[in-house]
Amino acid sequence: MKNRPITSDDISSFEKNWGVALPFEYKEFLLAGNQELFRNKCFNFFWGQKTDSSVIQDFFVLHGEVYRRLDFYMKDRLSRFMLDCIPIANDVFGNLVLLKSGGGGVYFWDHEREGGDDALTPVAQNLDDFLNSLKDIQSGEA
Repeated sequence: MKNRPITSDDISSFEKNWGVALPFEYKEFLLAGNQELFRNKCFNFFWGQKTDSSVIQDFFVLHGEVYRRLDFYMKDRLSRFMLDCIPIANDVFGNLVLLKSGGGGVYFWDHEREGGDDALTPVAQNLDDFLNSLKDIQSGEA
């Protein structure tokens, strides 16, 4: 399902309403409107010495169905994870992918570890690195 195209004004309005600074690369990603291309892509993350993986369900959008909109997930950030992070996607298990507000790292937030020191784990240095790391699901793997 293709979402309504967004404009720079939409992004500026979002930033003002939420008091955040979206990284340049994320603004470009939103403006391109290609979020659908990354659905069902696999990514890896680490818990200590252990490697695990998950699958992207949705990258959030500024317009469209409520459960896919960025503002829907922004409400949770105030009480559930780092205030300077923006939820940009979810996985098929309801966990979130977070982007540092002013730029910087991408993190995986595991809702089953909520409240623990290990609920957040870094997955990439920046959004471009994260997007480039996404892979197609191999048969029998996830």
